[in-house]
Amino acid sequence: MNKENTLKLLAGLLLYSFIPFFLGHDIAVAFSTYNYIICELFIIGIIFSLKGFSRNIFVFSPSFIAVTYINLNFIIGSFVFQKELVFDFLLEPYEEWSNYNLVMGYFNLANYAIIISFFLTSKTSYSFKHKLLCDLRKFSSGFLVLIGISIIVFFIFFDVNLSFIGGEGSFSDIFRTLGAIILIVEIFRSYNLRKRLLFYFILLLCFSITSWEDKRDAIFLLLPILILESTRFRIKVDLKKVLLIGTSTIAVLYLILVMSITRGYGSFKANNFSEASGYVLDYIASKDFIPGFMNNLEISYTYLHSNNAVERIIKEPDLLAYGETIVKPFFILVPRSIYKNKPKSIIHKYTYAYSKEYREKGGSWTISFQSEMFWNFSFFGIIVGGFFFYVFNIFYRQIIKLINNNNIINYIPLLYFYEMLLVLFRGSGIDMFLIFMIISSAFFMLLKLNLKIIHDFSRKK
Repeated sequence: MNKENTLKLLAGLLLYSFIPFFLGHDIAVAFSTYNYIICELFIIGIIFSLKGFSRNIFVFSPSFIAVTYINLNFIIGSFVFQKELVFDFLLEPYEEWSNYNLVMGYFNLANYAIIISFFLTSKTSYSFKHKLLCDLRKFSSGFLVLIGISIIVFFIFFDVNLSFIGGEGSFSDIFRTLGAIILIVEIFRSYNLRKRLLFYFILLLCFSITSWEDKRDAIFLLLPILILESTRFRIKVDLKKVLLIGTSTIAVLYLILVMSITRGYGSFKANNFSEASGYVLDYIASKDFIPGFMNNLEISYTYLHSNNAVERIIKEPDLLAYGETIVKPFFILVPRSIYKNKPKSIIHKYTYAYSKEYREKGGSWTISFQSEMFWNFSFFGIIVGGFFFYVFNIFYRQIIKLINNNNIINYIPLLYFYEMLLVLFRGSGIDMFLIFMIISSAFFMLLKLNLKIIHDFSRKK
């Protein structure tokens, strides 16, 4: 690692992050696309200042993913909003903004705090040291694959509803995803690269077909695959890798388009994956493709609502939650009928402030993690958000150690944690993220307990 160059780039990014505070609102809006491009270029520079597997570890870190996710969304989002390449109803709140210089300055500094938290954990030596309830490495790969497939199939047909504790919608996707991650880990442990890529593709394709109502189930599975593979191959830029990344990106976008058409985008009335594939070119050629595609990729909503949430608090500081959305998981088992002041989620609080009528109908809008920190703590959200990422990066570094020690199969919920971080970054809220972690960990512990019983029984026989 070239520490000197890394430190120079971090110092440069910090100084640059303050620039929006010295701009007027209109200039900041016009400059916004370039602002996030420049910020991302600093981060790319940091990547190339790192050497060997240090580069891999940074690129796949929660810090890099969260900041790059926001930067890319805001680069494209600011451009399409300025060019009015979005649906008209989205332009109305956008045109009412008046503090974009402060909003952009906040995001710059919040993103910087997230990035610097990664480097602050570089000397962390903590590791998991405890006796395993059941060491899954004692089971054959074929048996674990069968377990993974069984979990997926069972929860395709069995719907888990947790409305009695305040949950909304089905939670079966948590268990299906855990089953898929078990398969991914076993594929990673058992096959060479060519076979792994084939099996990964088949698994993602199956998830795309069976989870067409929620394309994220399939797309987010790329994260555990990427973090596993990142421990075996160093990131180097060459023509072969550029072509591979380009081809993979096109394939993912194609899957998104097909699933979008299946869900009704473009009004083509496709009844299945195969029929939707035939309408892709027609969908691209339609006049509403760009606004629709921006919505479909959630770029329009991410850009609008993440910025709008910060703008709203600047104008109405009385809406500050002071940590309410963060402590909400501690009240998960407390019915609101008993405790009327039970904390509310960031999704409820923001959506209710944005459109009371829409929220009362059951609708919701998500805002980014950085926006949730601002909604709770105003500009102090920079510090609180940085602390959260300090913790996230500690867990991330432990995941890397477990993969390298061939022990990750015993900690499947950590890979689910890593995957769900992207859901948190895009706006699930800290409360839902923590609930997902509790449910997934409890289920996996129950699974290991049952496997231990099976293992002990088979030994006695």
